[in-house]
Amino acid sequence: MRAALVPLFLTLSCASLPGAETGPPPWVDVDLARSPFEEVEVRWKERLGTHYVYRDVTGDYRATRGELARLLSDARRLQLAIQGPGFCLFYDDPGEVPVDTLRSRVCLPVDQGTTRGGPWEFDQLPTATVGYAVVEGDRATVPLAYPAVFAFLDRNGWVVDGPVREIDLFDPGARGEPWTEVQVPWRSGR
Repeated sequence: MRAALVPLFLTLSCASLPGAETGPPPWVDVDLARSPFEEVEVRWKERLGTHYVYRDVTGDYRATRGELARLLSDARRLQLAIQGPGFCLFYDDPGEVPVDTLRSRVCLPVDQGTTRGGPWEFDQLPTATVGYAVVEGDRATVPLAYPAVFAFLDRNGWVVDGPVREIDLFDPGARGEPWTEVQVPWRSGR
């Protein structure tokens, strides 16, 4: 996946974190990237594995937003104990895959012992090393930060090794601009 991802990626509205409307969560250790994204701080870290419930989505990535809202609504209705902010996974490069066959997944993290019984599937996001940035602003502008993340991987001789993950770090309905963490898993390309 390369910079060709930029035109069609959307950041999605996910579950909220209490109290986050006062500023980025304490674990945000990079400067917030802001439009026009001339400076985007990108670092790498070890992402911990996460159990989650999900629904697969096929088609234009812009349609994924509605599916996440439906998953969150179902989870709340069935009183599912959500263990953090929802996230979205994007599996295909829209520059290489026809829009109507793009694969994405909407996800809500849950405890490992969560029982089945809802309108969803279960999986685990594996531990991985990721390049990441945190973007401030309207969801339509988040894709403009992707080239910086891919350039960081290229400079270090790393290649994409799994789906791109986007996580909202606070409730988009709260005051101020939303923050979105973009994670791209990598492996050595050398």
